[in-house]
Amino acid sequence: MNSHLKKKKKSTVEFDESFENLKADDKYNPENMLELKEKEKELHKKLSILKEDQKNIILLKFVHGFSYKEIGEFLKIKEDTVKMKAFRAKKKLYISSGDEIEEGGILNEV
Repeated sequence: MNSHLKKKKKSTVEFDESFENLKADDKYNPENMLELKEKEKELHKKLSILKEDQKNIILLKFVHGFSYKEIGEFLKIKEDTVKMKAFRAKKKLYISSGDEIEEGGILNEV
């Protein structure tokens, strides 16, 4: 009987440690979740100036992480066409907002 209690206590400690790790993870912090939602709203507001196909390409590339080739296959257009539309969309976003569009910019924060 005593060995059974020891085993049960050990698993409780392991669960408690796992729970602490989950709580400590900043990704699930309510403040961070709220900030992420605000950035997502800001992104959609900025993307509203784009044509629908440009918006879809930007979202697929920078938010969902698809390659230009994958986007082309999905949208049934040439990879070079995807690249050109993405370039034009990024240029339009940059001109309208002045924000850095790629590395470290709002598209990578969402």
